[in-house]
Amino acid sequence: MIKDFSLSVAAVLLLALGMALAFHWTYPDIDIGSNLAGLFVFAALVLRLAIGKVWAVTHKPRPLPNAETAK
Repeated sequence: MIKDFSLSVAAVLLLALGMALAFHWTYPDIDIGSNLAGLFVFAALVLRLAIGKVWAVTHKPRPLPNAETAK
Protein backbone atom coordinates (compact mmCIF):
# COMPACT_ATOMS: atom_id res chain seq x y z
CA MET A 1 0.00 0.00 0.00
CA ILE A 2 2.81 2.41 0.86
CA LYS A 3 4.61 1.46 -2.36
CA ASP A 4 1.52 2.34 -4.43
CA PHE A 5 1.20 5.66 -2.62
CA SER A 6 4.89 6.44 -3.13
CA LEU A 7 4.65 5.67 -6.84
CA SER A 8 1.55 7.82 -7.13
CA VAL A 9 3.25 10.76 -5.43
CA ALA A 10 6.31 10.31 -7.64
CA ALA A 11 4.10 10.23 -10.74
CA VAL A 12 2.33 13.45 -9.69
CA LEU A 13 5.62 15.21 -9.01
CA LEU A 14 7.08 14.10 -12.34
CA LEU A 15 3.96 15.32 -14.16
CA ALA A 16 4.18 18.66 -12.33
CA LEU A 17 7.87 18.98 -13.14
CA GLY A 18 7.19 18.22 -16.80
CA MET A 19 4.42 20.81 -16.96
CA ALA A 20 6.64 23.39 -15.23
CA LEU A 21 9.52 22.75 -17.62
CA ALA A 22 7.19 22.96 -20.62
CA PHE A 23 5.75 26.21 -19.28
CA HIS A 24 9.20 27.65 -18.66
CA TRP A 25 10.32 26.60 -22.14
CA THR A 26 7.23 28.24 -23.68
CA TYR A 27 7.31 31.40 -21.52
CA PRO A 28 10.94 31.96 -20.43
CA ASP A 29 10.35 35.50 -19.13
CA ILE A 30 7.83 34.43 -16.48
CA ASP A 31 9.30 33.24 -13.19
CA ILE A 32 7.72 30.14 -11.68
CA GLY A 33 6.95 31.13 -8.11
CA SER A 34 5.40 29.09 -5.33
CA ASN A 35 1.84 29.87 -6.43
CA LEU A 36 2.46 28.77 -9.99
CA ALA A 37 4.33 25.66 -8.81
CA GLY A 38 1.38 24.80 -6.57
CA LEU A 39 -0.92 25.18 -9.54
CA PHE A 40 1.22 22.75 -11.54
CA VAL A 41 1.11 20.21 -8.70
CA PHE A 42 -2.67 20.59 -8.43
CA ALA A 43 -3.12 20.20 -12.19
CA ALA A 44 -0.85 17.14 -12.16
CA LEU A 45 -2.88 15.60 -9.33
CA VAL A 46 -6.14 16.15 -11.19
CA LEU A 47 -4.58 14.75 -14.38
CA ARG A 48 -3.29 11.69 -12.48
CA LEU A 49 -6.75 11.05 -11.00
CA ALA A 50 -8.39 11.41 -14.42
CA ILE A 51 -5.90 9.02 -16.00
CA GLY A 52 -6.53 6.54 -13.18
CA LYS A 53 -10.30 6.67 -13.69
CA VAL A 54 -9.99 6.22 -17.46
CA TRP A 55 -7.58 3.32 -16.93
CA ALA A 56 -9.98 1.66 -14.47
CA VAL A 57 -12.91 1.99 -16.87
CA THR A 58 -11.09 0.73 -19.93
CA HIS A 59 -9.18 -2.11 -18.27
CA LYS A 60 -11.75 -4.05 -16.30
CA PRO A 61 -10.50 -7.27 -14.72
CA ARG A 62 -11.53 -10.52 -16.30
CA PRO A 63 -14.17 -12.48 -14.42
CA LEU A 64 -12.91 -15.59 -12.68
CA PRO A 65 -14.20 -18.83 -14.17
CA ASN A 66 -16.95 -20.53 -12.20
CA ALA A 67 -16.44 -24.00 -10.86
CA GLU A 68 -19.37 -25.14 -13.05
CA THR A 69 -17.89 -23.83 -16.29
CA ALA A 70 -14.39 -25.07 -15.44
CA LYS A 71 -15.58 -28.72 -15.29
